[in-house]
Amino acid sequence: MAKVSFLAAQVPAAPTYNWSFIDTTIGALDIGFVSTDAPGPGPASTGLQNVATSVLPRPVFQPQLGQRIRAWEPMLGFGEFIYLAVPTSTAVPLGTVCTWASSSSTSDYSYVILPVKGTAQKSGVPLAVCVASTTYNSGNGITSNTTSVQYAWFQTGGKAQVLKTAVQVAPVATAASAGVYVSGTAGRLYTTSSAGGQVLGARLANSATVTSTSSCVLVYLNGQPTLEGA
Repeated sequence: MAKVSFLAAQVPAAPTYNWSFIDTTIGALDIGFVSTDAPGPGPASTGLQNVATSVLPRPVFQPQLGQRIRAWEPMLGFGEFIYLAVPTSTAVPLGTVCTWASSSSTSDYSYVILPVKGTAQKSGVPLAVCVASTTYNSGNGITSNTTSVQYAWFQTGGKAQVLKTAVQVAPVATAASAGVYVSGTAGRLYTTSSAGGQVLGARLANSATVTSTSSCVLVYLNGQPTLEGA
């Protein structure tokens, strides 16, 4: 089981979601848990098993960067997730929209916050949403760690609470458009159409009006949402 809680300031009902893995993976990390344990069975400096060392393989399965898993939640239904590294000195609030890039320490799956409108347009980058908290099940997201890279699952498929700008969002059944777009605030989406800034493979999923004071809105992700390409 994996619990993901949102606070009243984020989502009016302040729900706690209970995700259950549906892949046949033994020992996979909790979706809502943040780890500083580098993926792989060997030394933390390399993440690899080296026959020249005395380090033994770890006794449980560990996810690898970029790995994807599937899970089920009673209220949200089916979901898909990707395992990413969060660089040192980086805070990631719950619901933050991100992409990923390579770095010298984390290979090709290092968290990068979604840039603002005007910078992100037509980049075609894949997107994911933060659903984990360093203080487990607290609703506070991933807090900054100045000494260690952190590792967590990010959601790419299914319904997810996603950070938005301070605007009211009508129920999807009555909204003029269910599309979501990159906004003028990094890591957040909004519902105003912007050329080259639509998130492809994502649409609003809220059944009730979401007020401007709520920081998140429910969005359906199709498995790998991306920004428009050039």
